[in-house]
Amino acid sequence: MLDFTKDICIGVKETYGGRRYSVWCHISYSEGRLSITGVEGATHGGNCLGSCGQIYGELKDFVRLEPNWTEAMLQSFIAIWKKWHLNDLQAGCEHQRKNGSEDKCLICDYEYGSAWLTISVPKSVLNELKNLPESKKDYAWI
Repeated sequence: MLDFTKDICIGVKETYGGRRYSVWCHISYSEGRLSITGVEGATHGGNCLGSCGQIYGELKDFVRLEPNWTEAMLQSFIAIWKKWHLNDLQAGCEHQRKNGSEDKCLICDYEYGSAWLTISVPKSVLNELKNLPESKKDYAWI
């Protein structure tokens, strides 16, 4: 799969004071590594009106989603983010990830956290990310 980057606008949220702002995410896939970050209400001065970074827990309570976004797409995007973000920095082997163990693996003898392991991101996941709706808005931090 070829490397790519993509900036997406998911929707609009509102501050407690009633100010509306857009929620953006930056997706980067390079040399087998997936990285996803987000920002709530990016300002041109480099600040933001909400959270930034790993904001998948904040992707709720939208005033409205952007055109061509659905709640199902949003939930799928969040699941991908949680599972595949920084896929090259996994502390456990495949067996430890399956059973949630942080002890020495009884199957392959790998000691949890002794190295950073990489899990390949499936092409179907990368295609889903690449096919997320394009935004017609400008992103303040680009």
